[in-house]
Amino acid sequence: AKGYQEAKEAAEGDLDYGMTKLWIDENIPNEYEKKADLALAYNWLSRADIFEGRIRMSHWKYLKYAIALSTIGVSLSKDAPYSKFTKYSFPGYLKSMSQTIIRRAMRKKIGLKIGALVHSNSREALDYLPLIKEMGMKNPKMVAGLYGLDDDELAFILETSPRNVLRAKK
Repeated sequence: AKGYQEAKEAAEGDLDYGMTKLWIDENIPNEYEKKADLALAYNWLSRADIFEGRIRMSHWKYLKYAIALSTIGVSLSKDAPYSKFTKYSFPGYLKSMSQTIIRRAMRKKIGLKIGALVHSNSREALDYLPLIKEMGMKNPKMVAGLYGLDDDELAFILETSPRNVLRAKK
C-alpha cells in the first residue's frame, strides 16, 4: 500500500488474522530491501504480537490494534515504494507443520501395528523402532511380514524410499 487508507482498506473484510500474520511474517524479507525498512516492519509485527498476547487473556478489544499494527504498520514501514515485483511465498511454518502431521500419523500407524504384536500401546511400541530398523536392513521381507507393514511403512522405518524397499525385498 502507498498510504494509510489504502493499507487499512486492504486489511478490512473477512480475513483470517492468524493466516494473514503468517503470510506477512514469511514475506517481509521478500518485500523489504533496506535494513531500516525491514527492522521497522518487524518492529510493527512484534508490537502486534504484544497486543495478541493480551487477547489471549480475554481482552478481545485489542484485536483491532493487533490487526492494524501487523497489516497497516508493516505496510507503511517503507520510506518509499520499491519499483520491483515481489513474489510472495506460502508460510514455511505451515509447510513444515503439514509435513510433521504426516510423519506423526505414520509413526502412530506403525506404533499401532508393532504395539499389537508386542502387547503395548503405540507410543511405547515405538521404542522398538531402532531394533526393528536393524532387523529390517538385514531382512526387510521378514520384518514387513512379521509386523504387517506395507512398503511405505517399512520405508519410513528404514529411512529410505518405498522404491528401495521393493528392491531390497526381492
